[in-house]
This record gives sequence, C-alpha cells and structure tokens, in this order.
Amino acid sequence: MPSTTTDSSLYSFLEASSPENVDQTEAEVELPNAQPSTASFRSILAQFAYHHDSITSTSRSAQRSAASEESTRLSLPVTKTATRFRQKDIGKAASQQTADSSTSISAIASKRNRHEDGTAEVPRKRPRTSKKSVLIPAGSINNKLADSLRPGLTLVMVGVNPSIKTGETGHAYSHWSNKYWPLMHSSGITPIQHKPAETHALMDLYGIGHTNIVAAASVAEKDIPKDVYQAGAKILDQKIRDLKPQAVALVGKNIWKNWFEYKLGRKFNDKKDHFEYGWQKEELWLGRIRNPDTAEVEWEGVRTTVLPTTSAACAIWLKKGDDTRIEHWKPLGEWFSPKREEWIKARQTSVVKVETAITFKVEASEG
Repeated sequence: MPSTTTDSSLYSFLEASSPENVDQTEAEVELPNAQPSTASFRSILAQFAYHHDSITSTSRSAQRSAASEESTRLSLPVTKTATRFRQKDIGKAASQQTADSSTSISAIASKRNRHEDGTAEVPRKRPRTSKKSVLIPAGSINNKLADSLRPGLTLVMVGVNPSIKTGETGHAYSHWSNKYWPLMHSSGITPIQHKPAETHALMDLYGIGHTNIVAAASVAEKDIPKDVYQAGAKILDQKIRDLKPQAVALVGKNIWKNWFEYKLGRKFNDKKDHFEYGWQKEELWLGRIRNPDTAEVEWEGVRTTVLPTTSAACAIWLKKGDDTRIEHWKPLGEWFSPKREEWIKARQTSVVKVETAITFKVEASEG
C-alpha cells in the first residue's frame, strides 16, 4: 500500500494538472509513479483522461462563442472563428444599423433641402458634358493621306475617312487589323496582296484609285458629325463627275447611307429602301446628273457597288472563324478581273511605244 505522503502528492499533482491550470495542448501528461490505493483515485484519474476530440471541440467552441460575443459588443465584422449562426445574426444587426443611419441621414438632408416655407428644394442636375469629336484635317502633319485619283481610272475605292494610323503613314488602310488588302486579293481585284505603302502605285498597275467621303482623320466613325458627312458626300459626287471612272466601290454601308440622304434629301431606311450589298440601281449611281428643269438625265453616272466595311471593329461578318464579307466582294472581283488584264496589256503596249519612240530619237540624234 502507498503511503499517505504519496497520496497527498498525487492530489497536489492532479490539482495542478487540472484544465484550468494547464495549457490545452496535445502534450502528454506524465503522472508520478504512485499507484492509487482505492477506487476513488481511479475515478478521479478517469476525469483527467486525455481525449483529443473532446478537448479540442470544447476549446474551439469556447473560442468561437467568445469571438462572437466580442464582435457583437464592438459592432465589428465577425472573425473567422465566429460560428455561422452568429455571423447571420451579426450581419442582420449591421444591416439594421446601416439602414437606421441612412434613414437618419436622409431625414437630416430632407430638412436641410427645404425652403423657409417648408417646400422641398429641387436639386440641380449637373449638366452633361458632351465629348467633342476630334477631327484631324487633311494635309496636316498628322494626316498625310492624299487621294489617289486621276481621269481615266477603271475603279475608284471609297472609304469613310482615314484612321489615325492611316493619317500618320499616308497609306490607305494602314492598320494591321483592317482586312482591306486581304479582301482585295481574295476577291480577285488584285492578283497579289499588296501592302498599304503601295496605295498610290495601284493607279499605274491596275487603274485603281482611292479616296474617302470624309478627308479628316479620326479615331472612329462615330466621331464624324452629320454635317461633315453631308459636305463630304457633295464633294465625292463632284469628284466622280469630274474624273468619270468606270466604276465606284463604297467600302462601308455608312458611306452609302450618307450619300443617299444627301442625294435624295430624306432619311435612309434599310427596309423601305430595300438596301442590299452589291451593285446598285442605275438611278442611284454616283455622279448622275439630271436637268433641274426638265428632270432629264444628262449623264447616267458611274456604275456603283456597296461593299461591307473592312474595319476589324465590325465583327458581325465573322462567323465561326470565317469572314463572310468575301461573298459580297467577289462579284466586284469577277467584274474587275478582265478589266485589269486589259489595263495591264494597254499599259505594256504604251510602254513599248514609249521605248520605241525613245530609241528612234536616240538613233536619229546619232545619225
């Protein structure tokens, strides 16, 4: 049997090892080598048996409860240790507190925003500031693009207006995302895909000219005011009358719309005017001249076609990776291909004649 001294030391150890005096960790408790003499000691020891789940759950629940009570008292956001149910309660309380504060603020504001007679003061609306469109005039240092036009051309391609990139380089459709030059080749208008830097060379190579309905450069088409479009349509119509090419291609429906409204003096409507891409009716050809008195046609004008825009900003033509604009460009390529071959042959013949004439002159001078 153990001595009384051993029993008292065991009691002292158990008292010191109680949960209130021991840090709740997973360290094992080392008991003295004393053996309890009675069943009472075993029952006391059983109370202090280590069970990880019970101690951990008890300590964690206590921490969560304490954190929730502290958060409620301070009206602060709930920490991660708070329980889900307490989070909902605290969230409701915060919402109610915010609603009460906003109600009190609105009540104070309503009292302030009243006249002396008690009538409510109508708050002044801040005027909307309209962003003015920025147009870079033609011929300026940032808009170097010039028309590629002269009499006797076979085809004149008409764009909306130069982009910022086109204005800086002075070459038509210079931005890498624009599909103009790929469509010119894939439709059969040009035998190879040319570069923007070769814009002016196309007049000599194939008889193709370039111009725009608006000469000023801008970031986007929407930056162009309506009156600028109308003024450009008038200038475009006069250019076609003076130069008289065989055909005109408007690269973009917006060009046709503004020229139509200028020419007919009314608003353009897709359905009522039965608009379709491709070749247009003879009475709507560009440059057409009518006698104002007799309404007789003095000049029939130039064969006119309308093509989809080549801008990358218009994504409606891209379906499953395929560019559907080619369907509307191919008819122009089919019409222009034989015209292009005739132009090349005529050009080669003229070059031969010029070389022959120079040879005769040289021989005559030597003789």
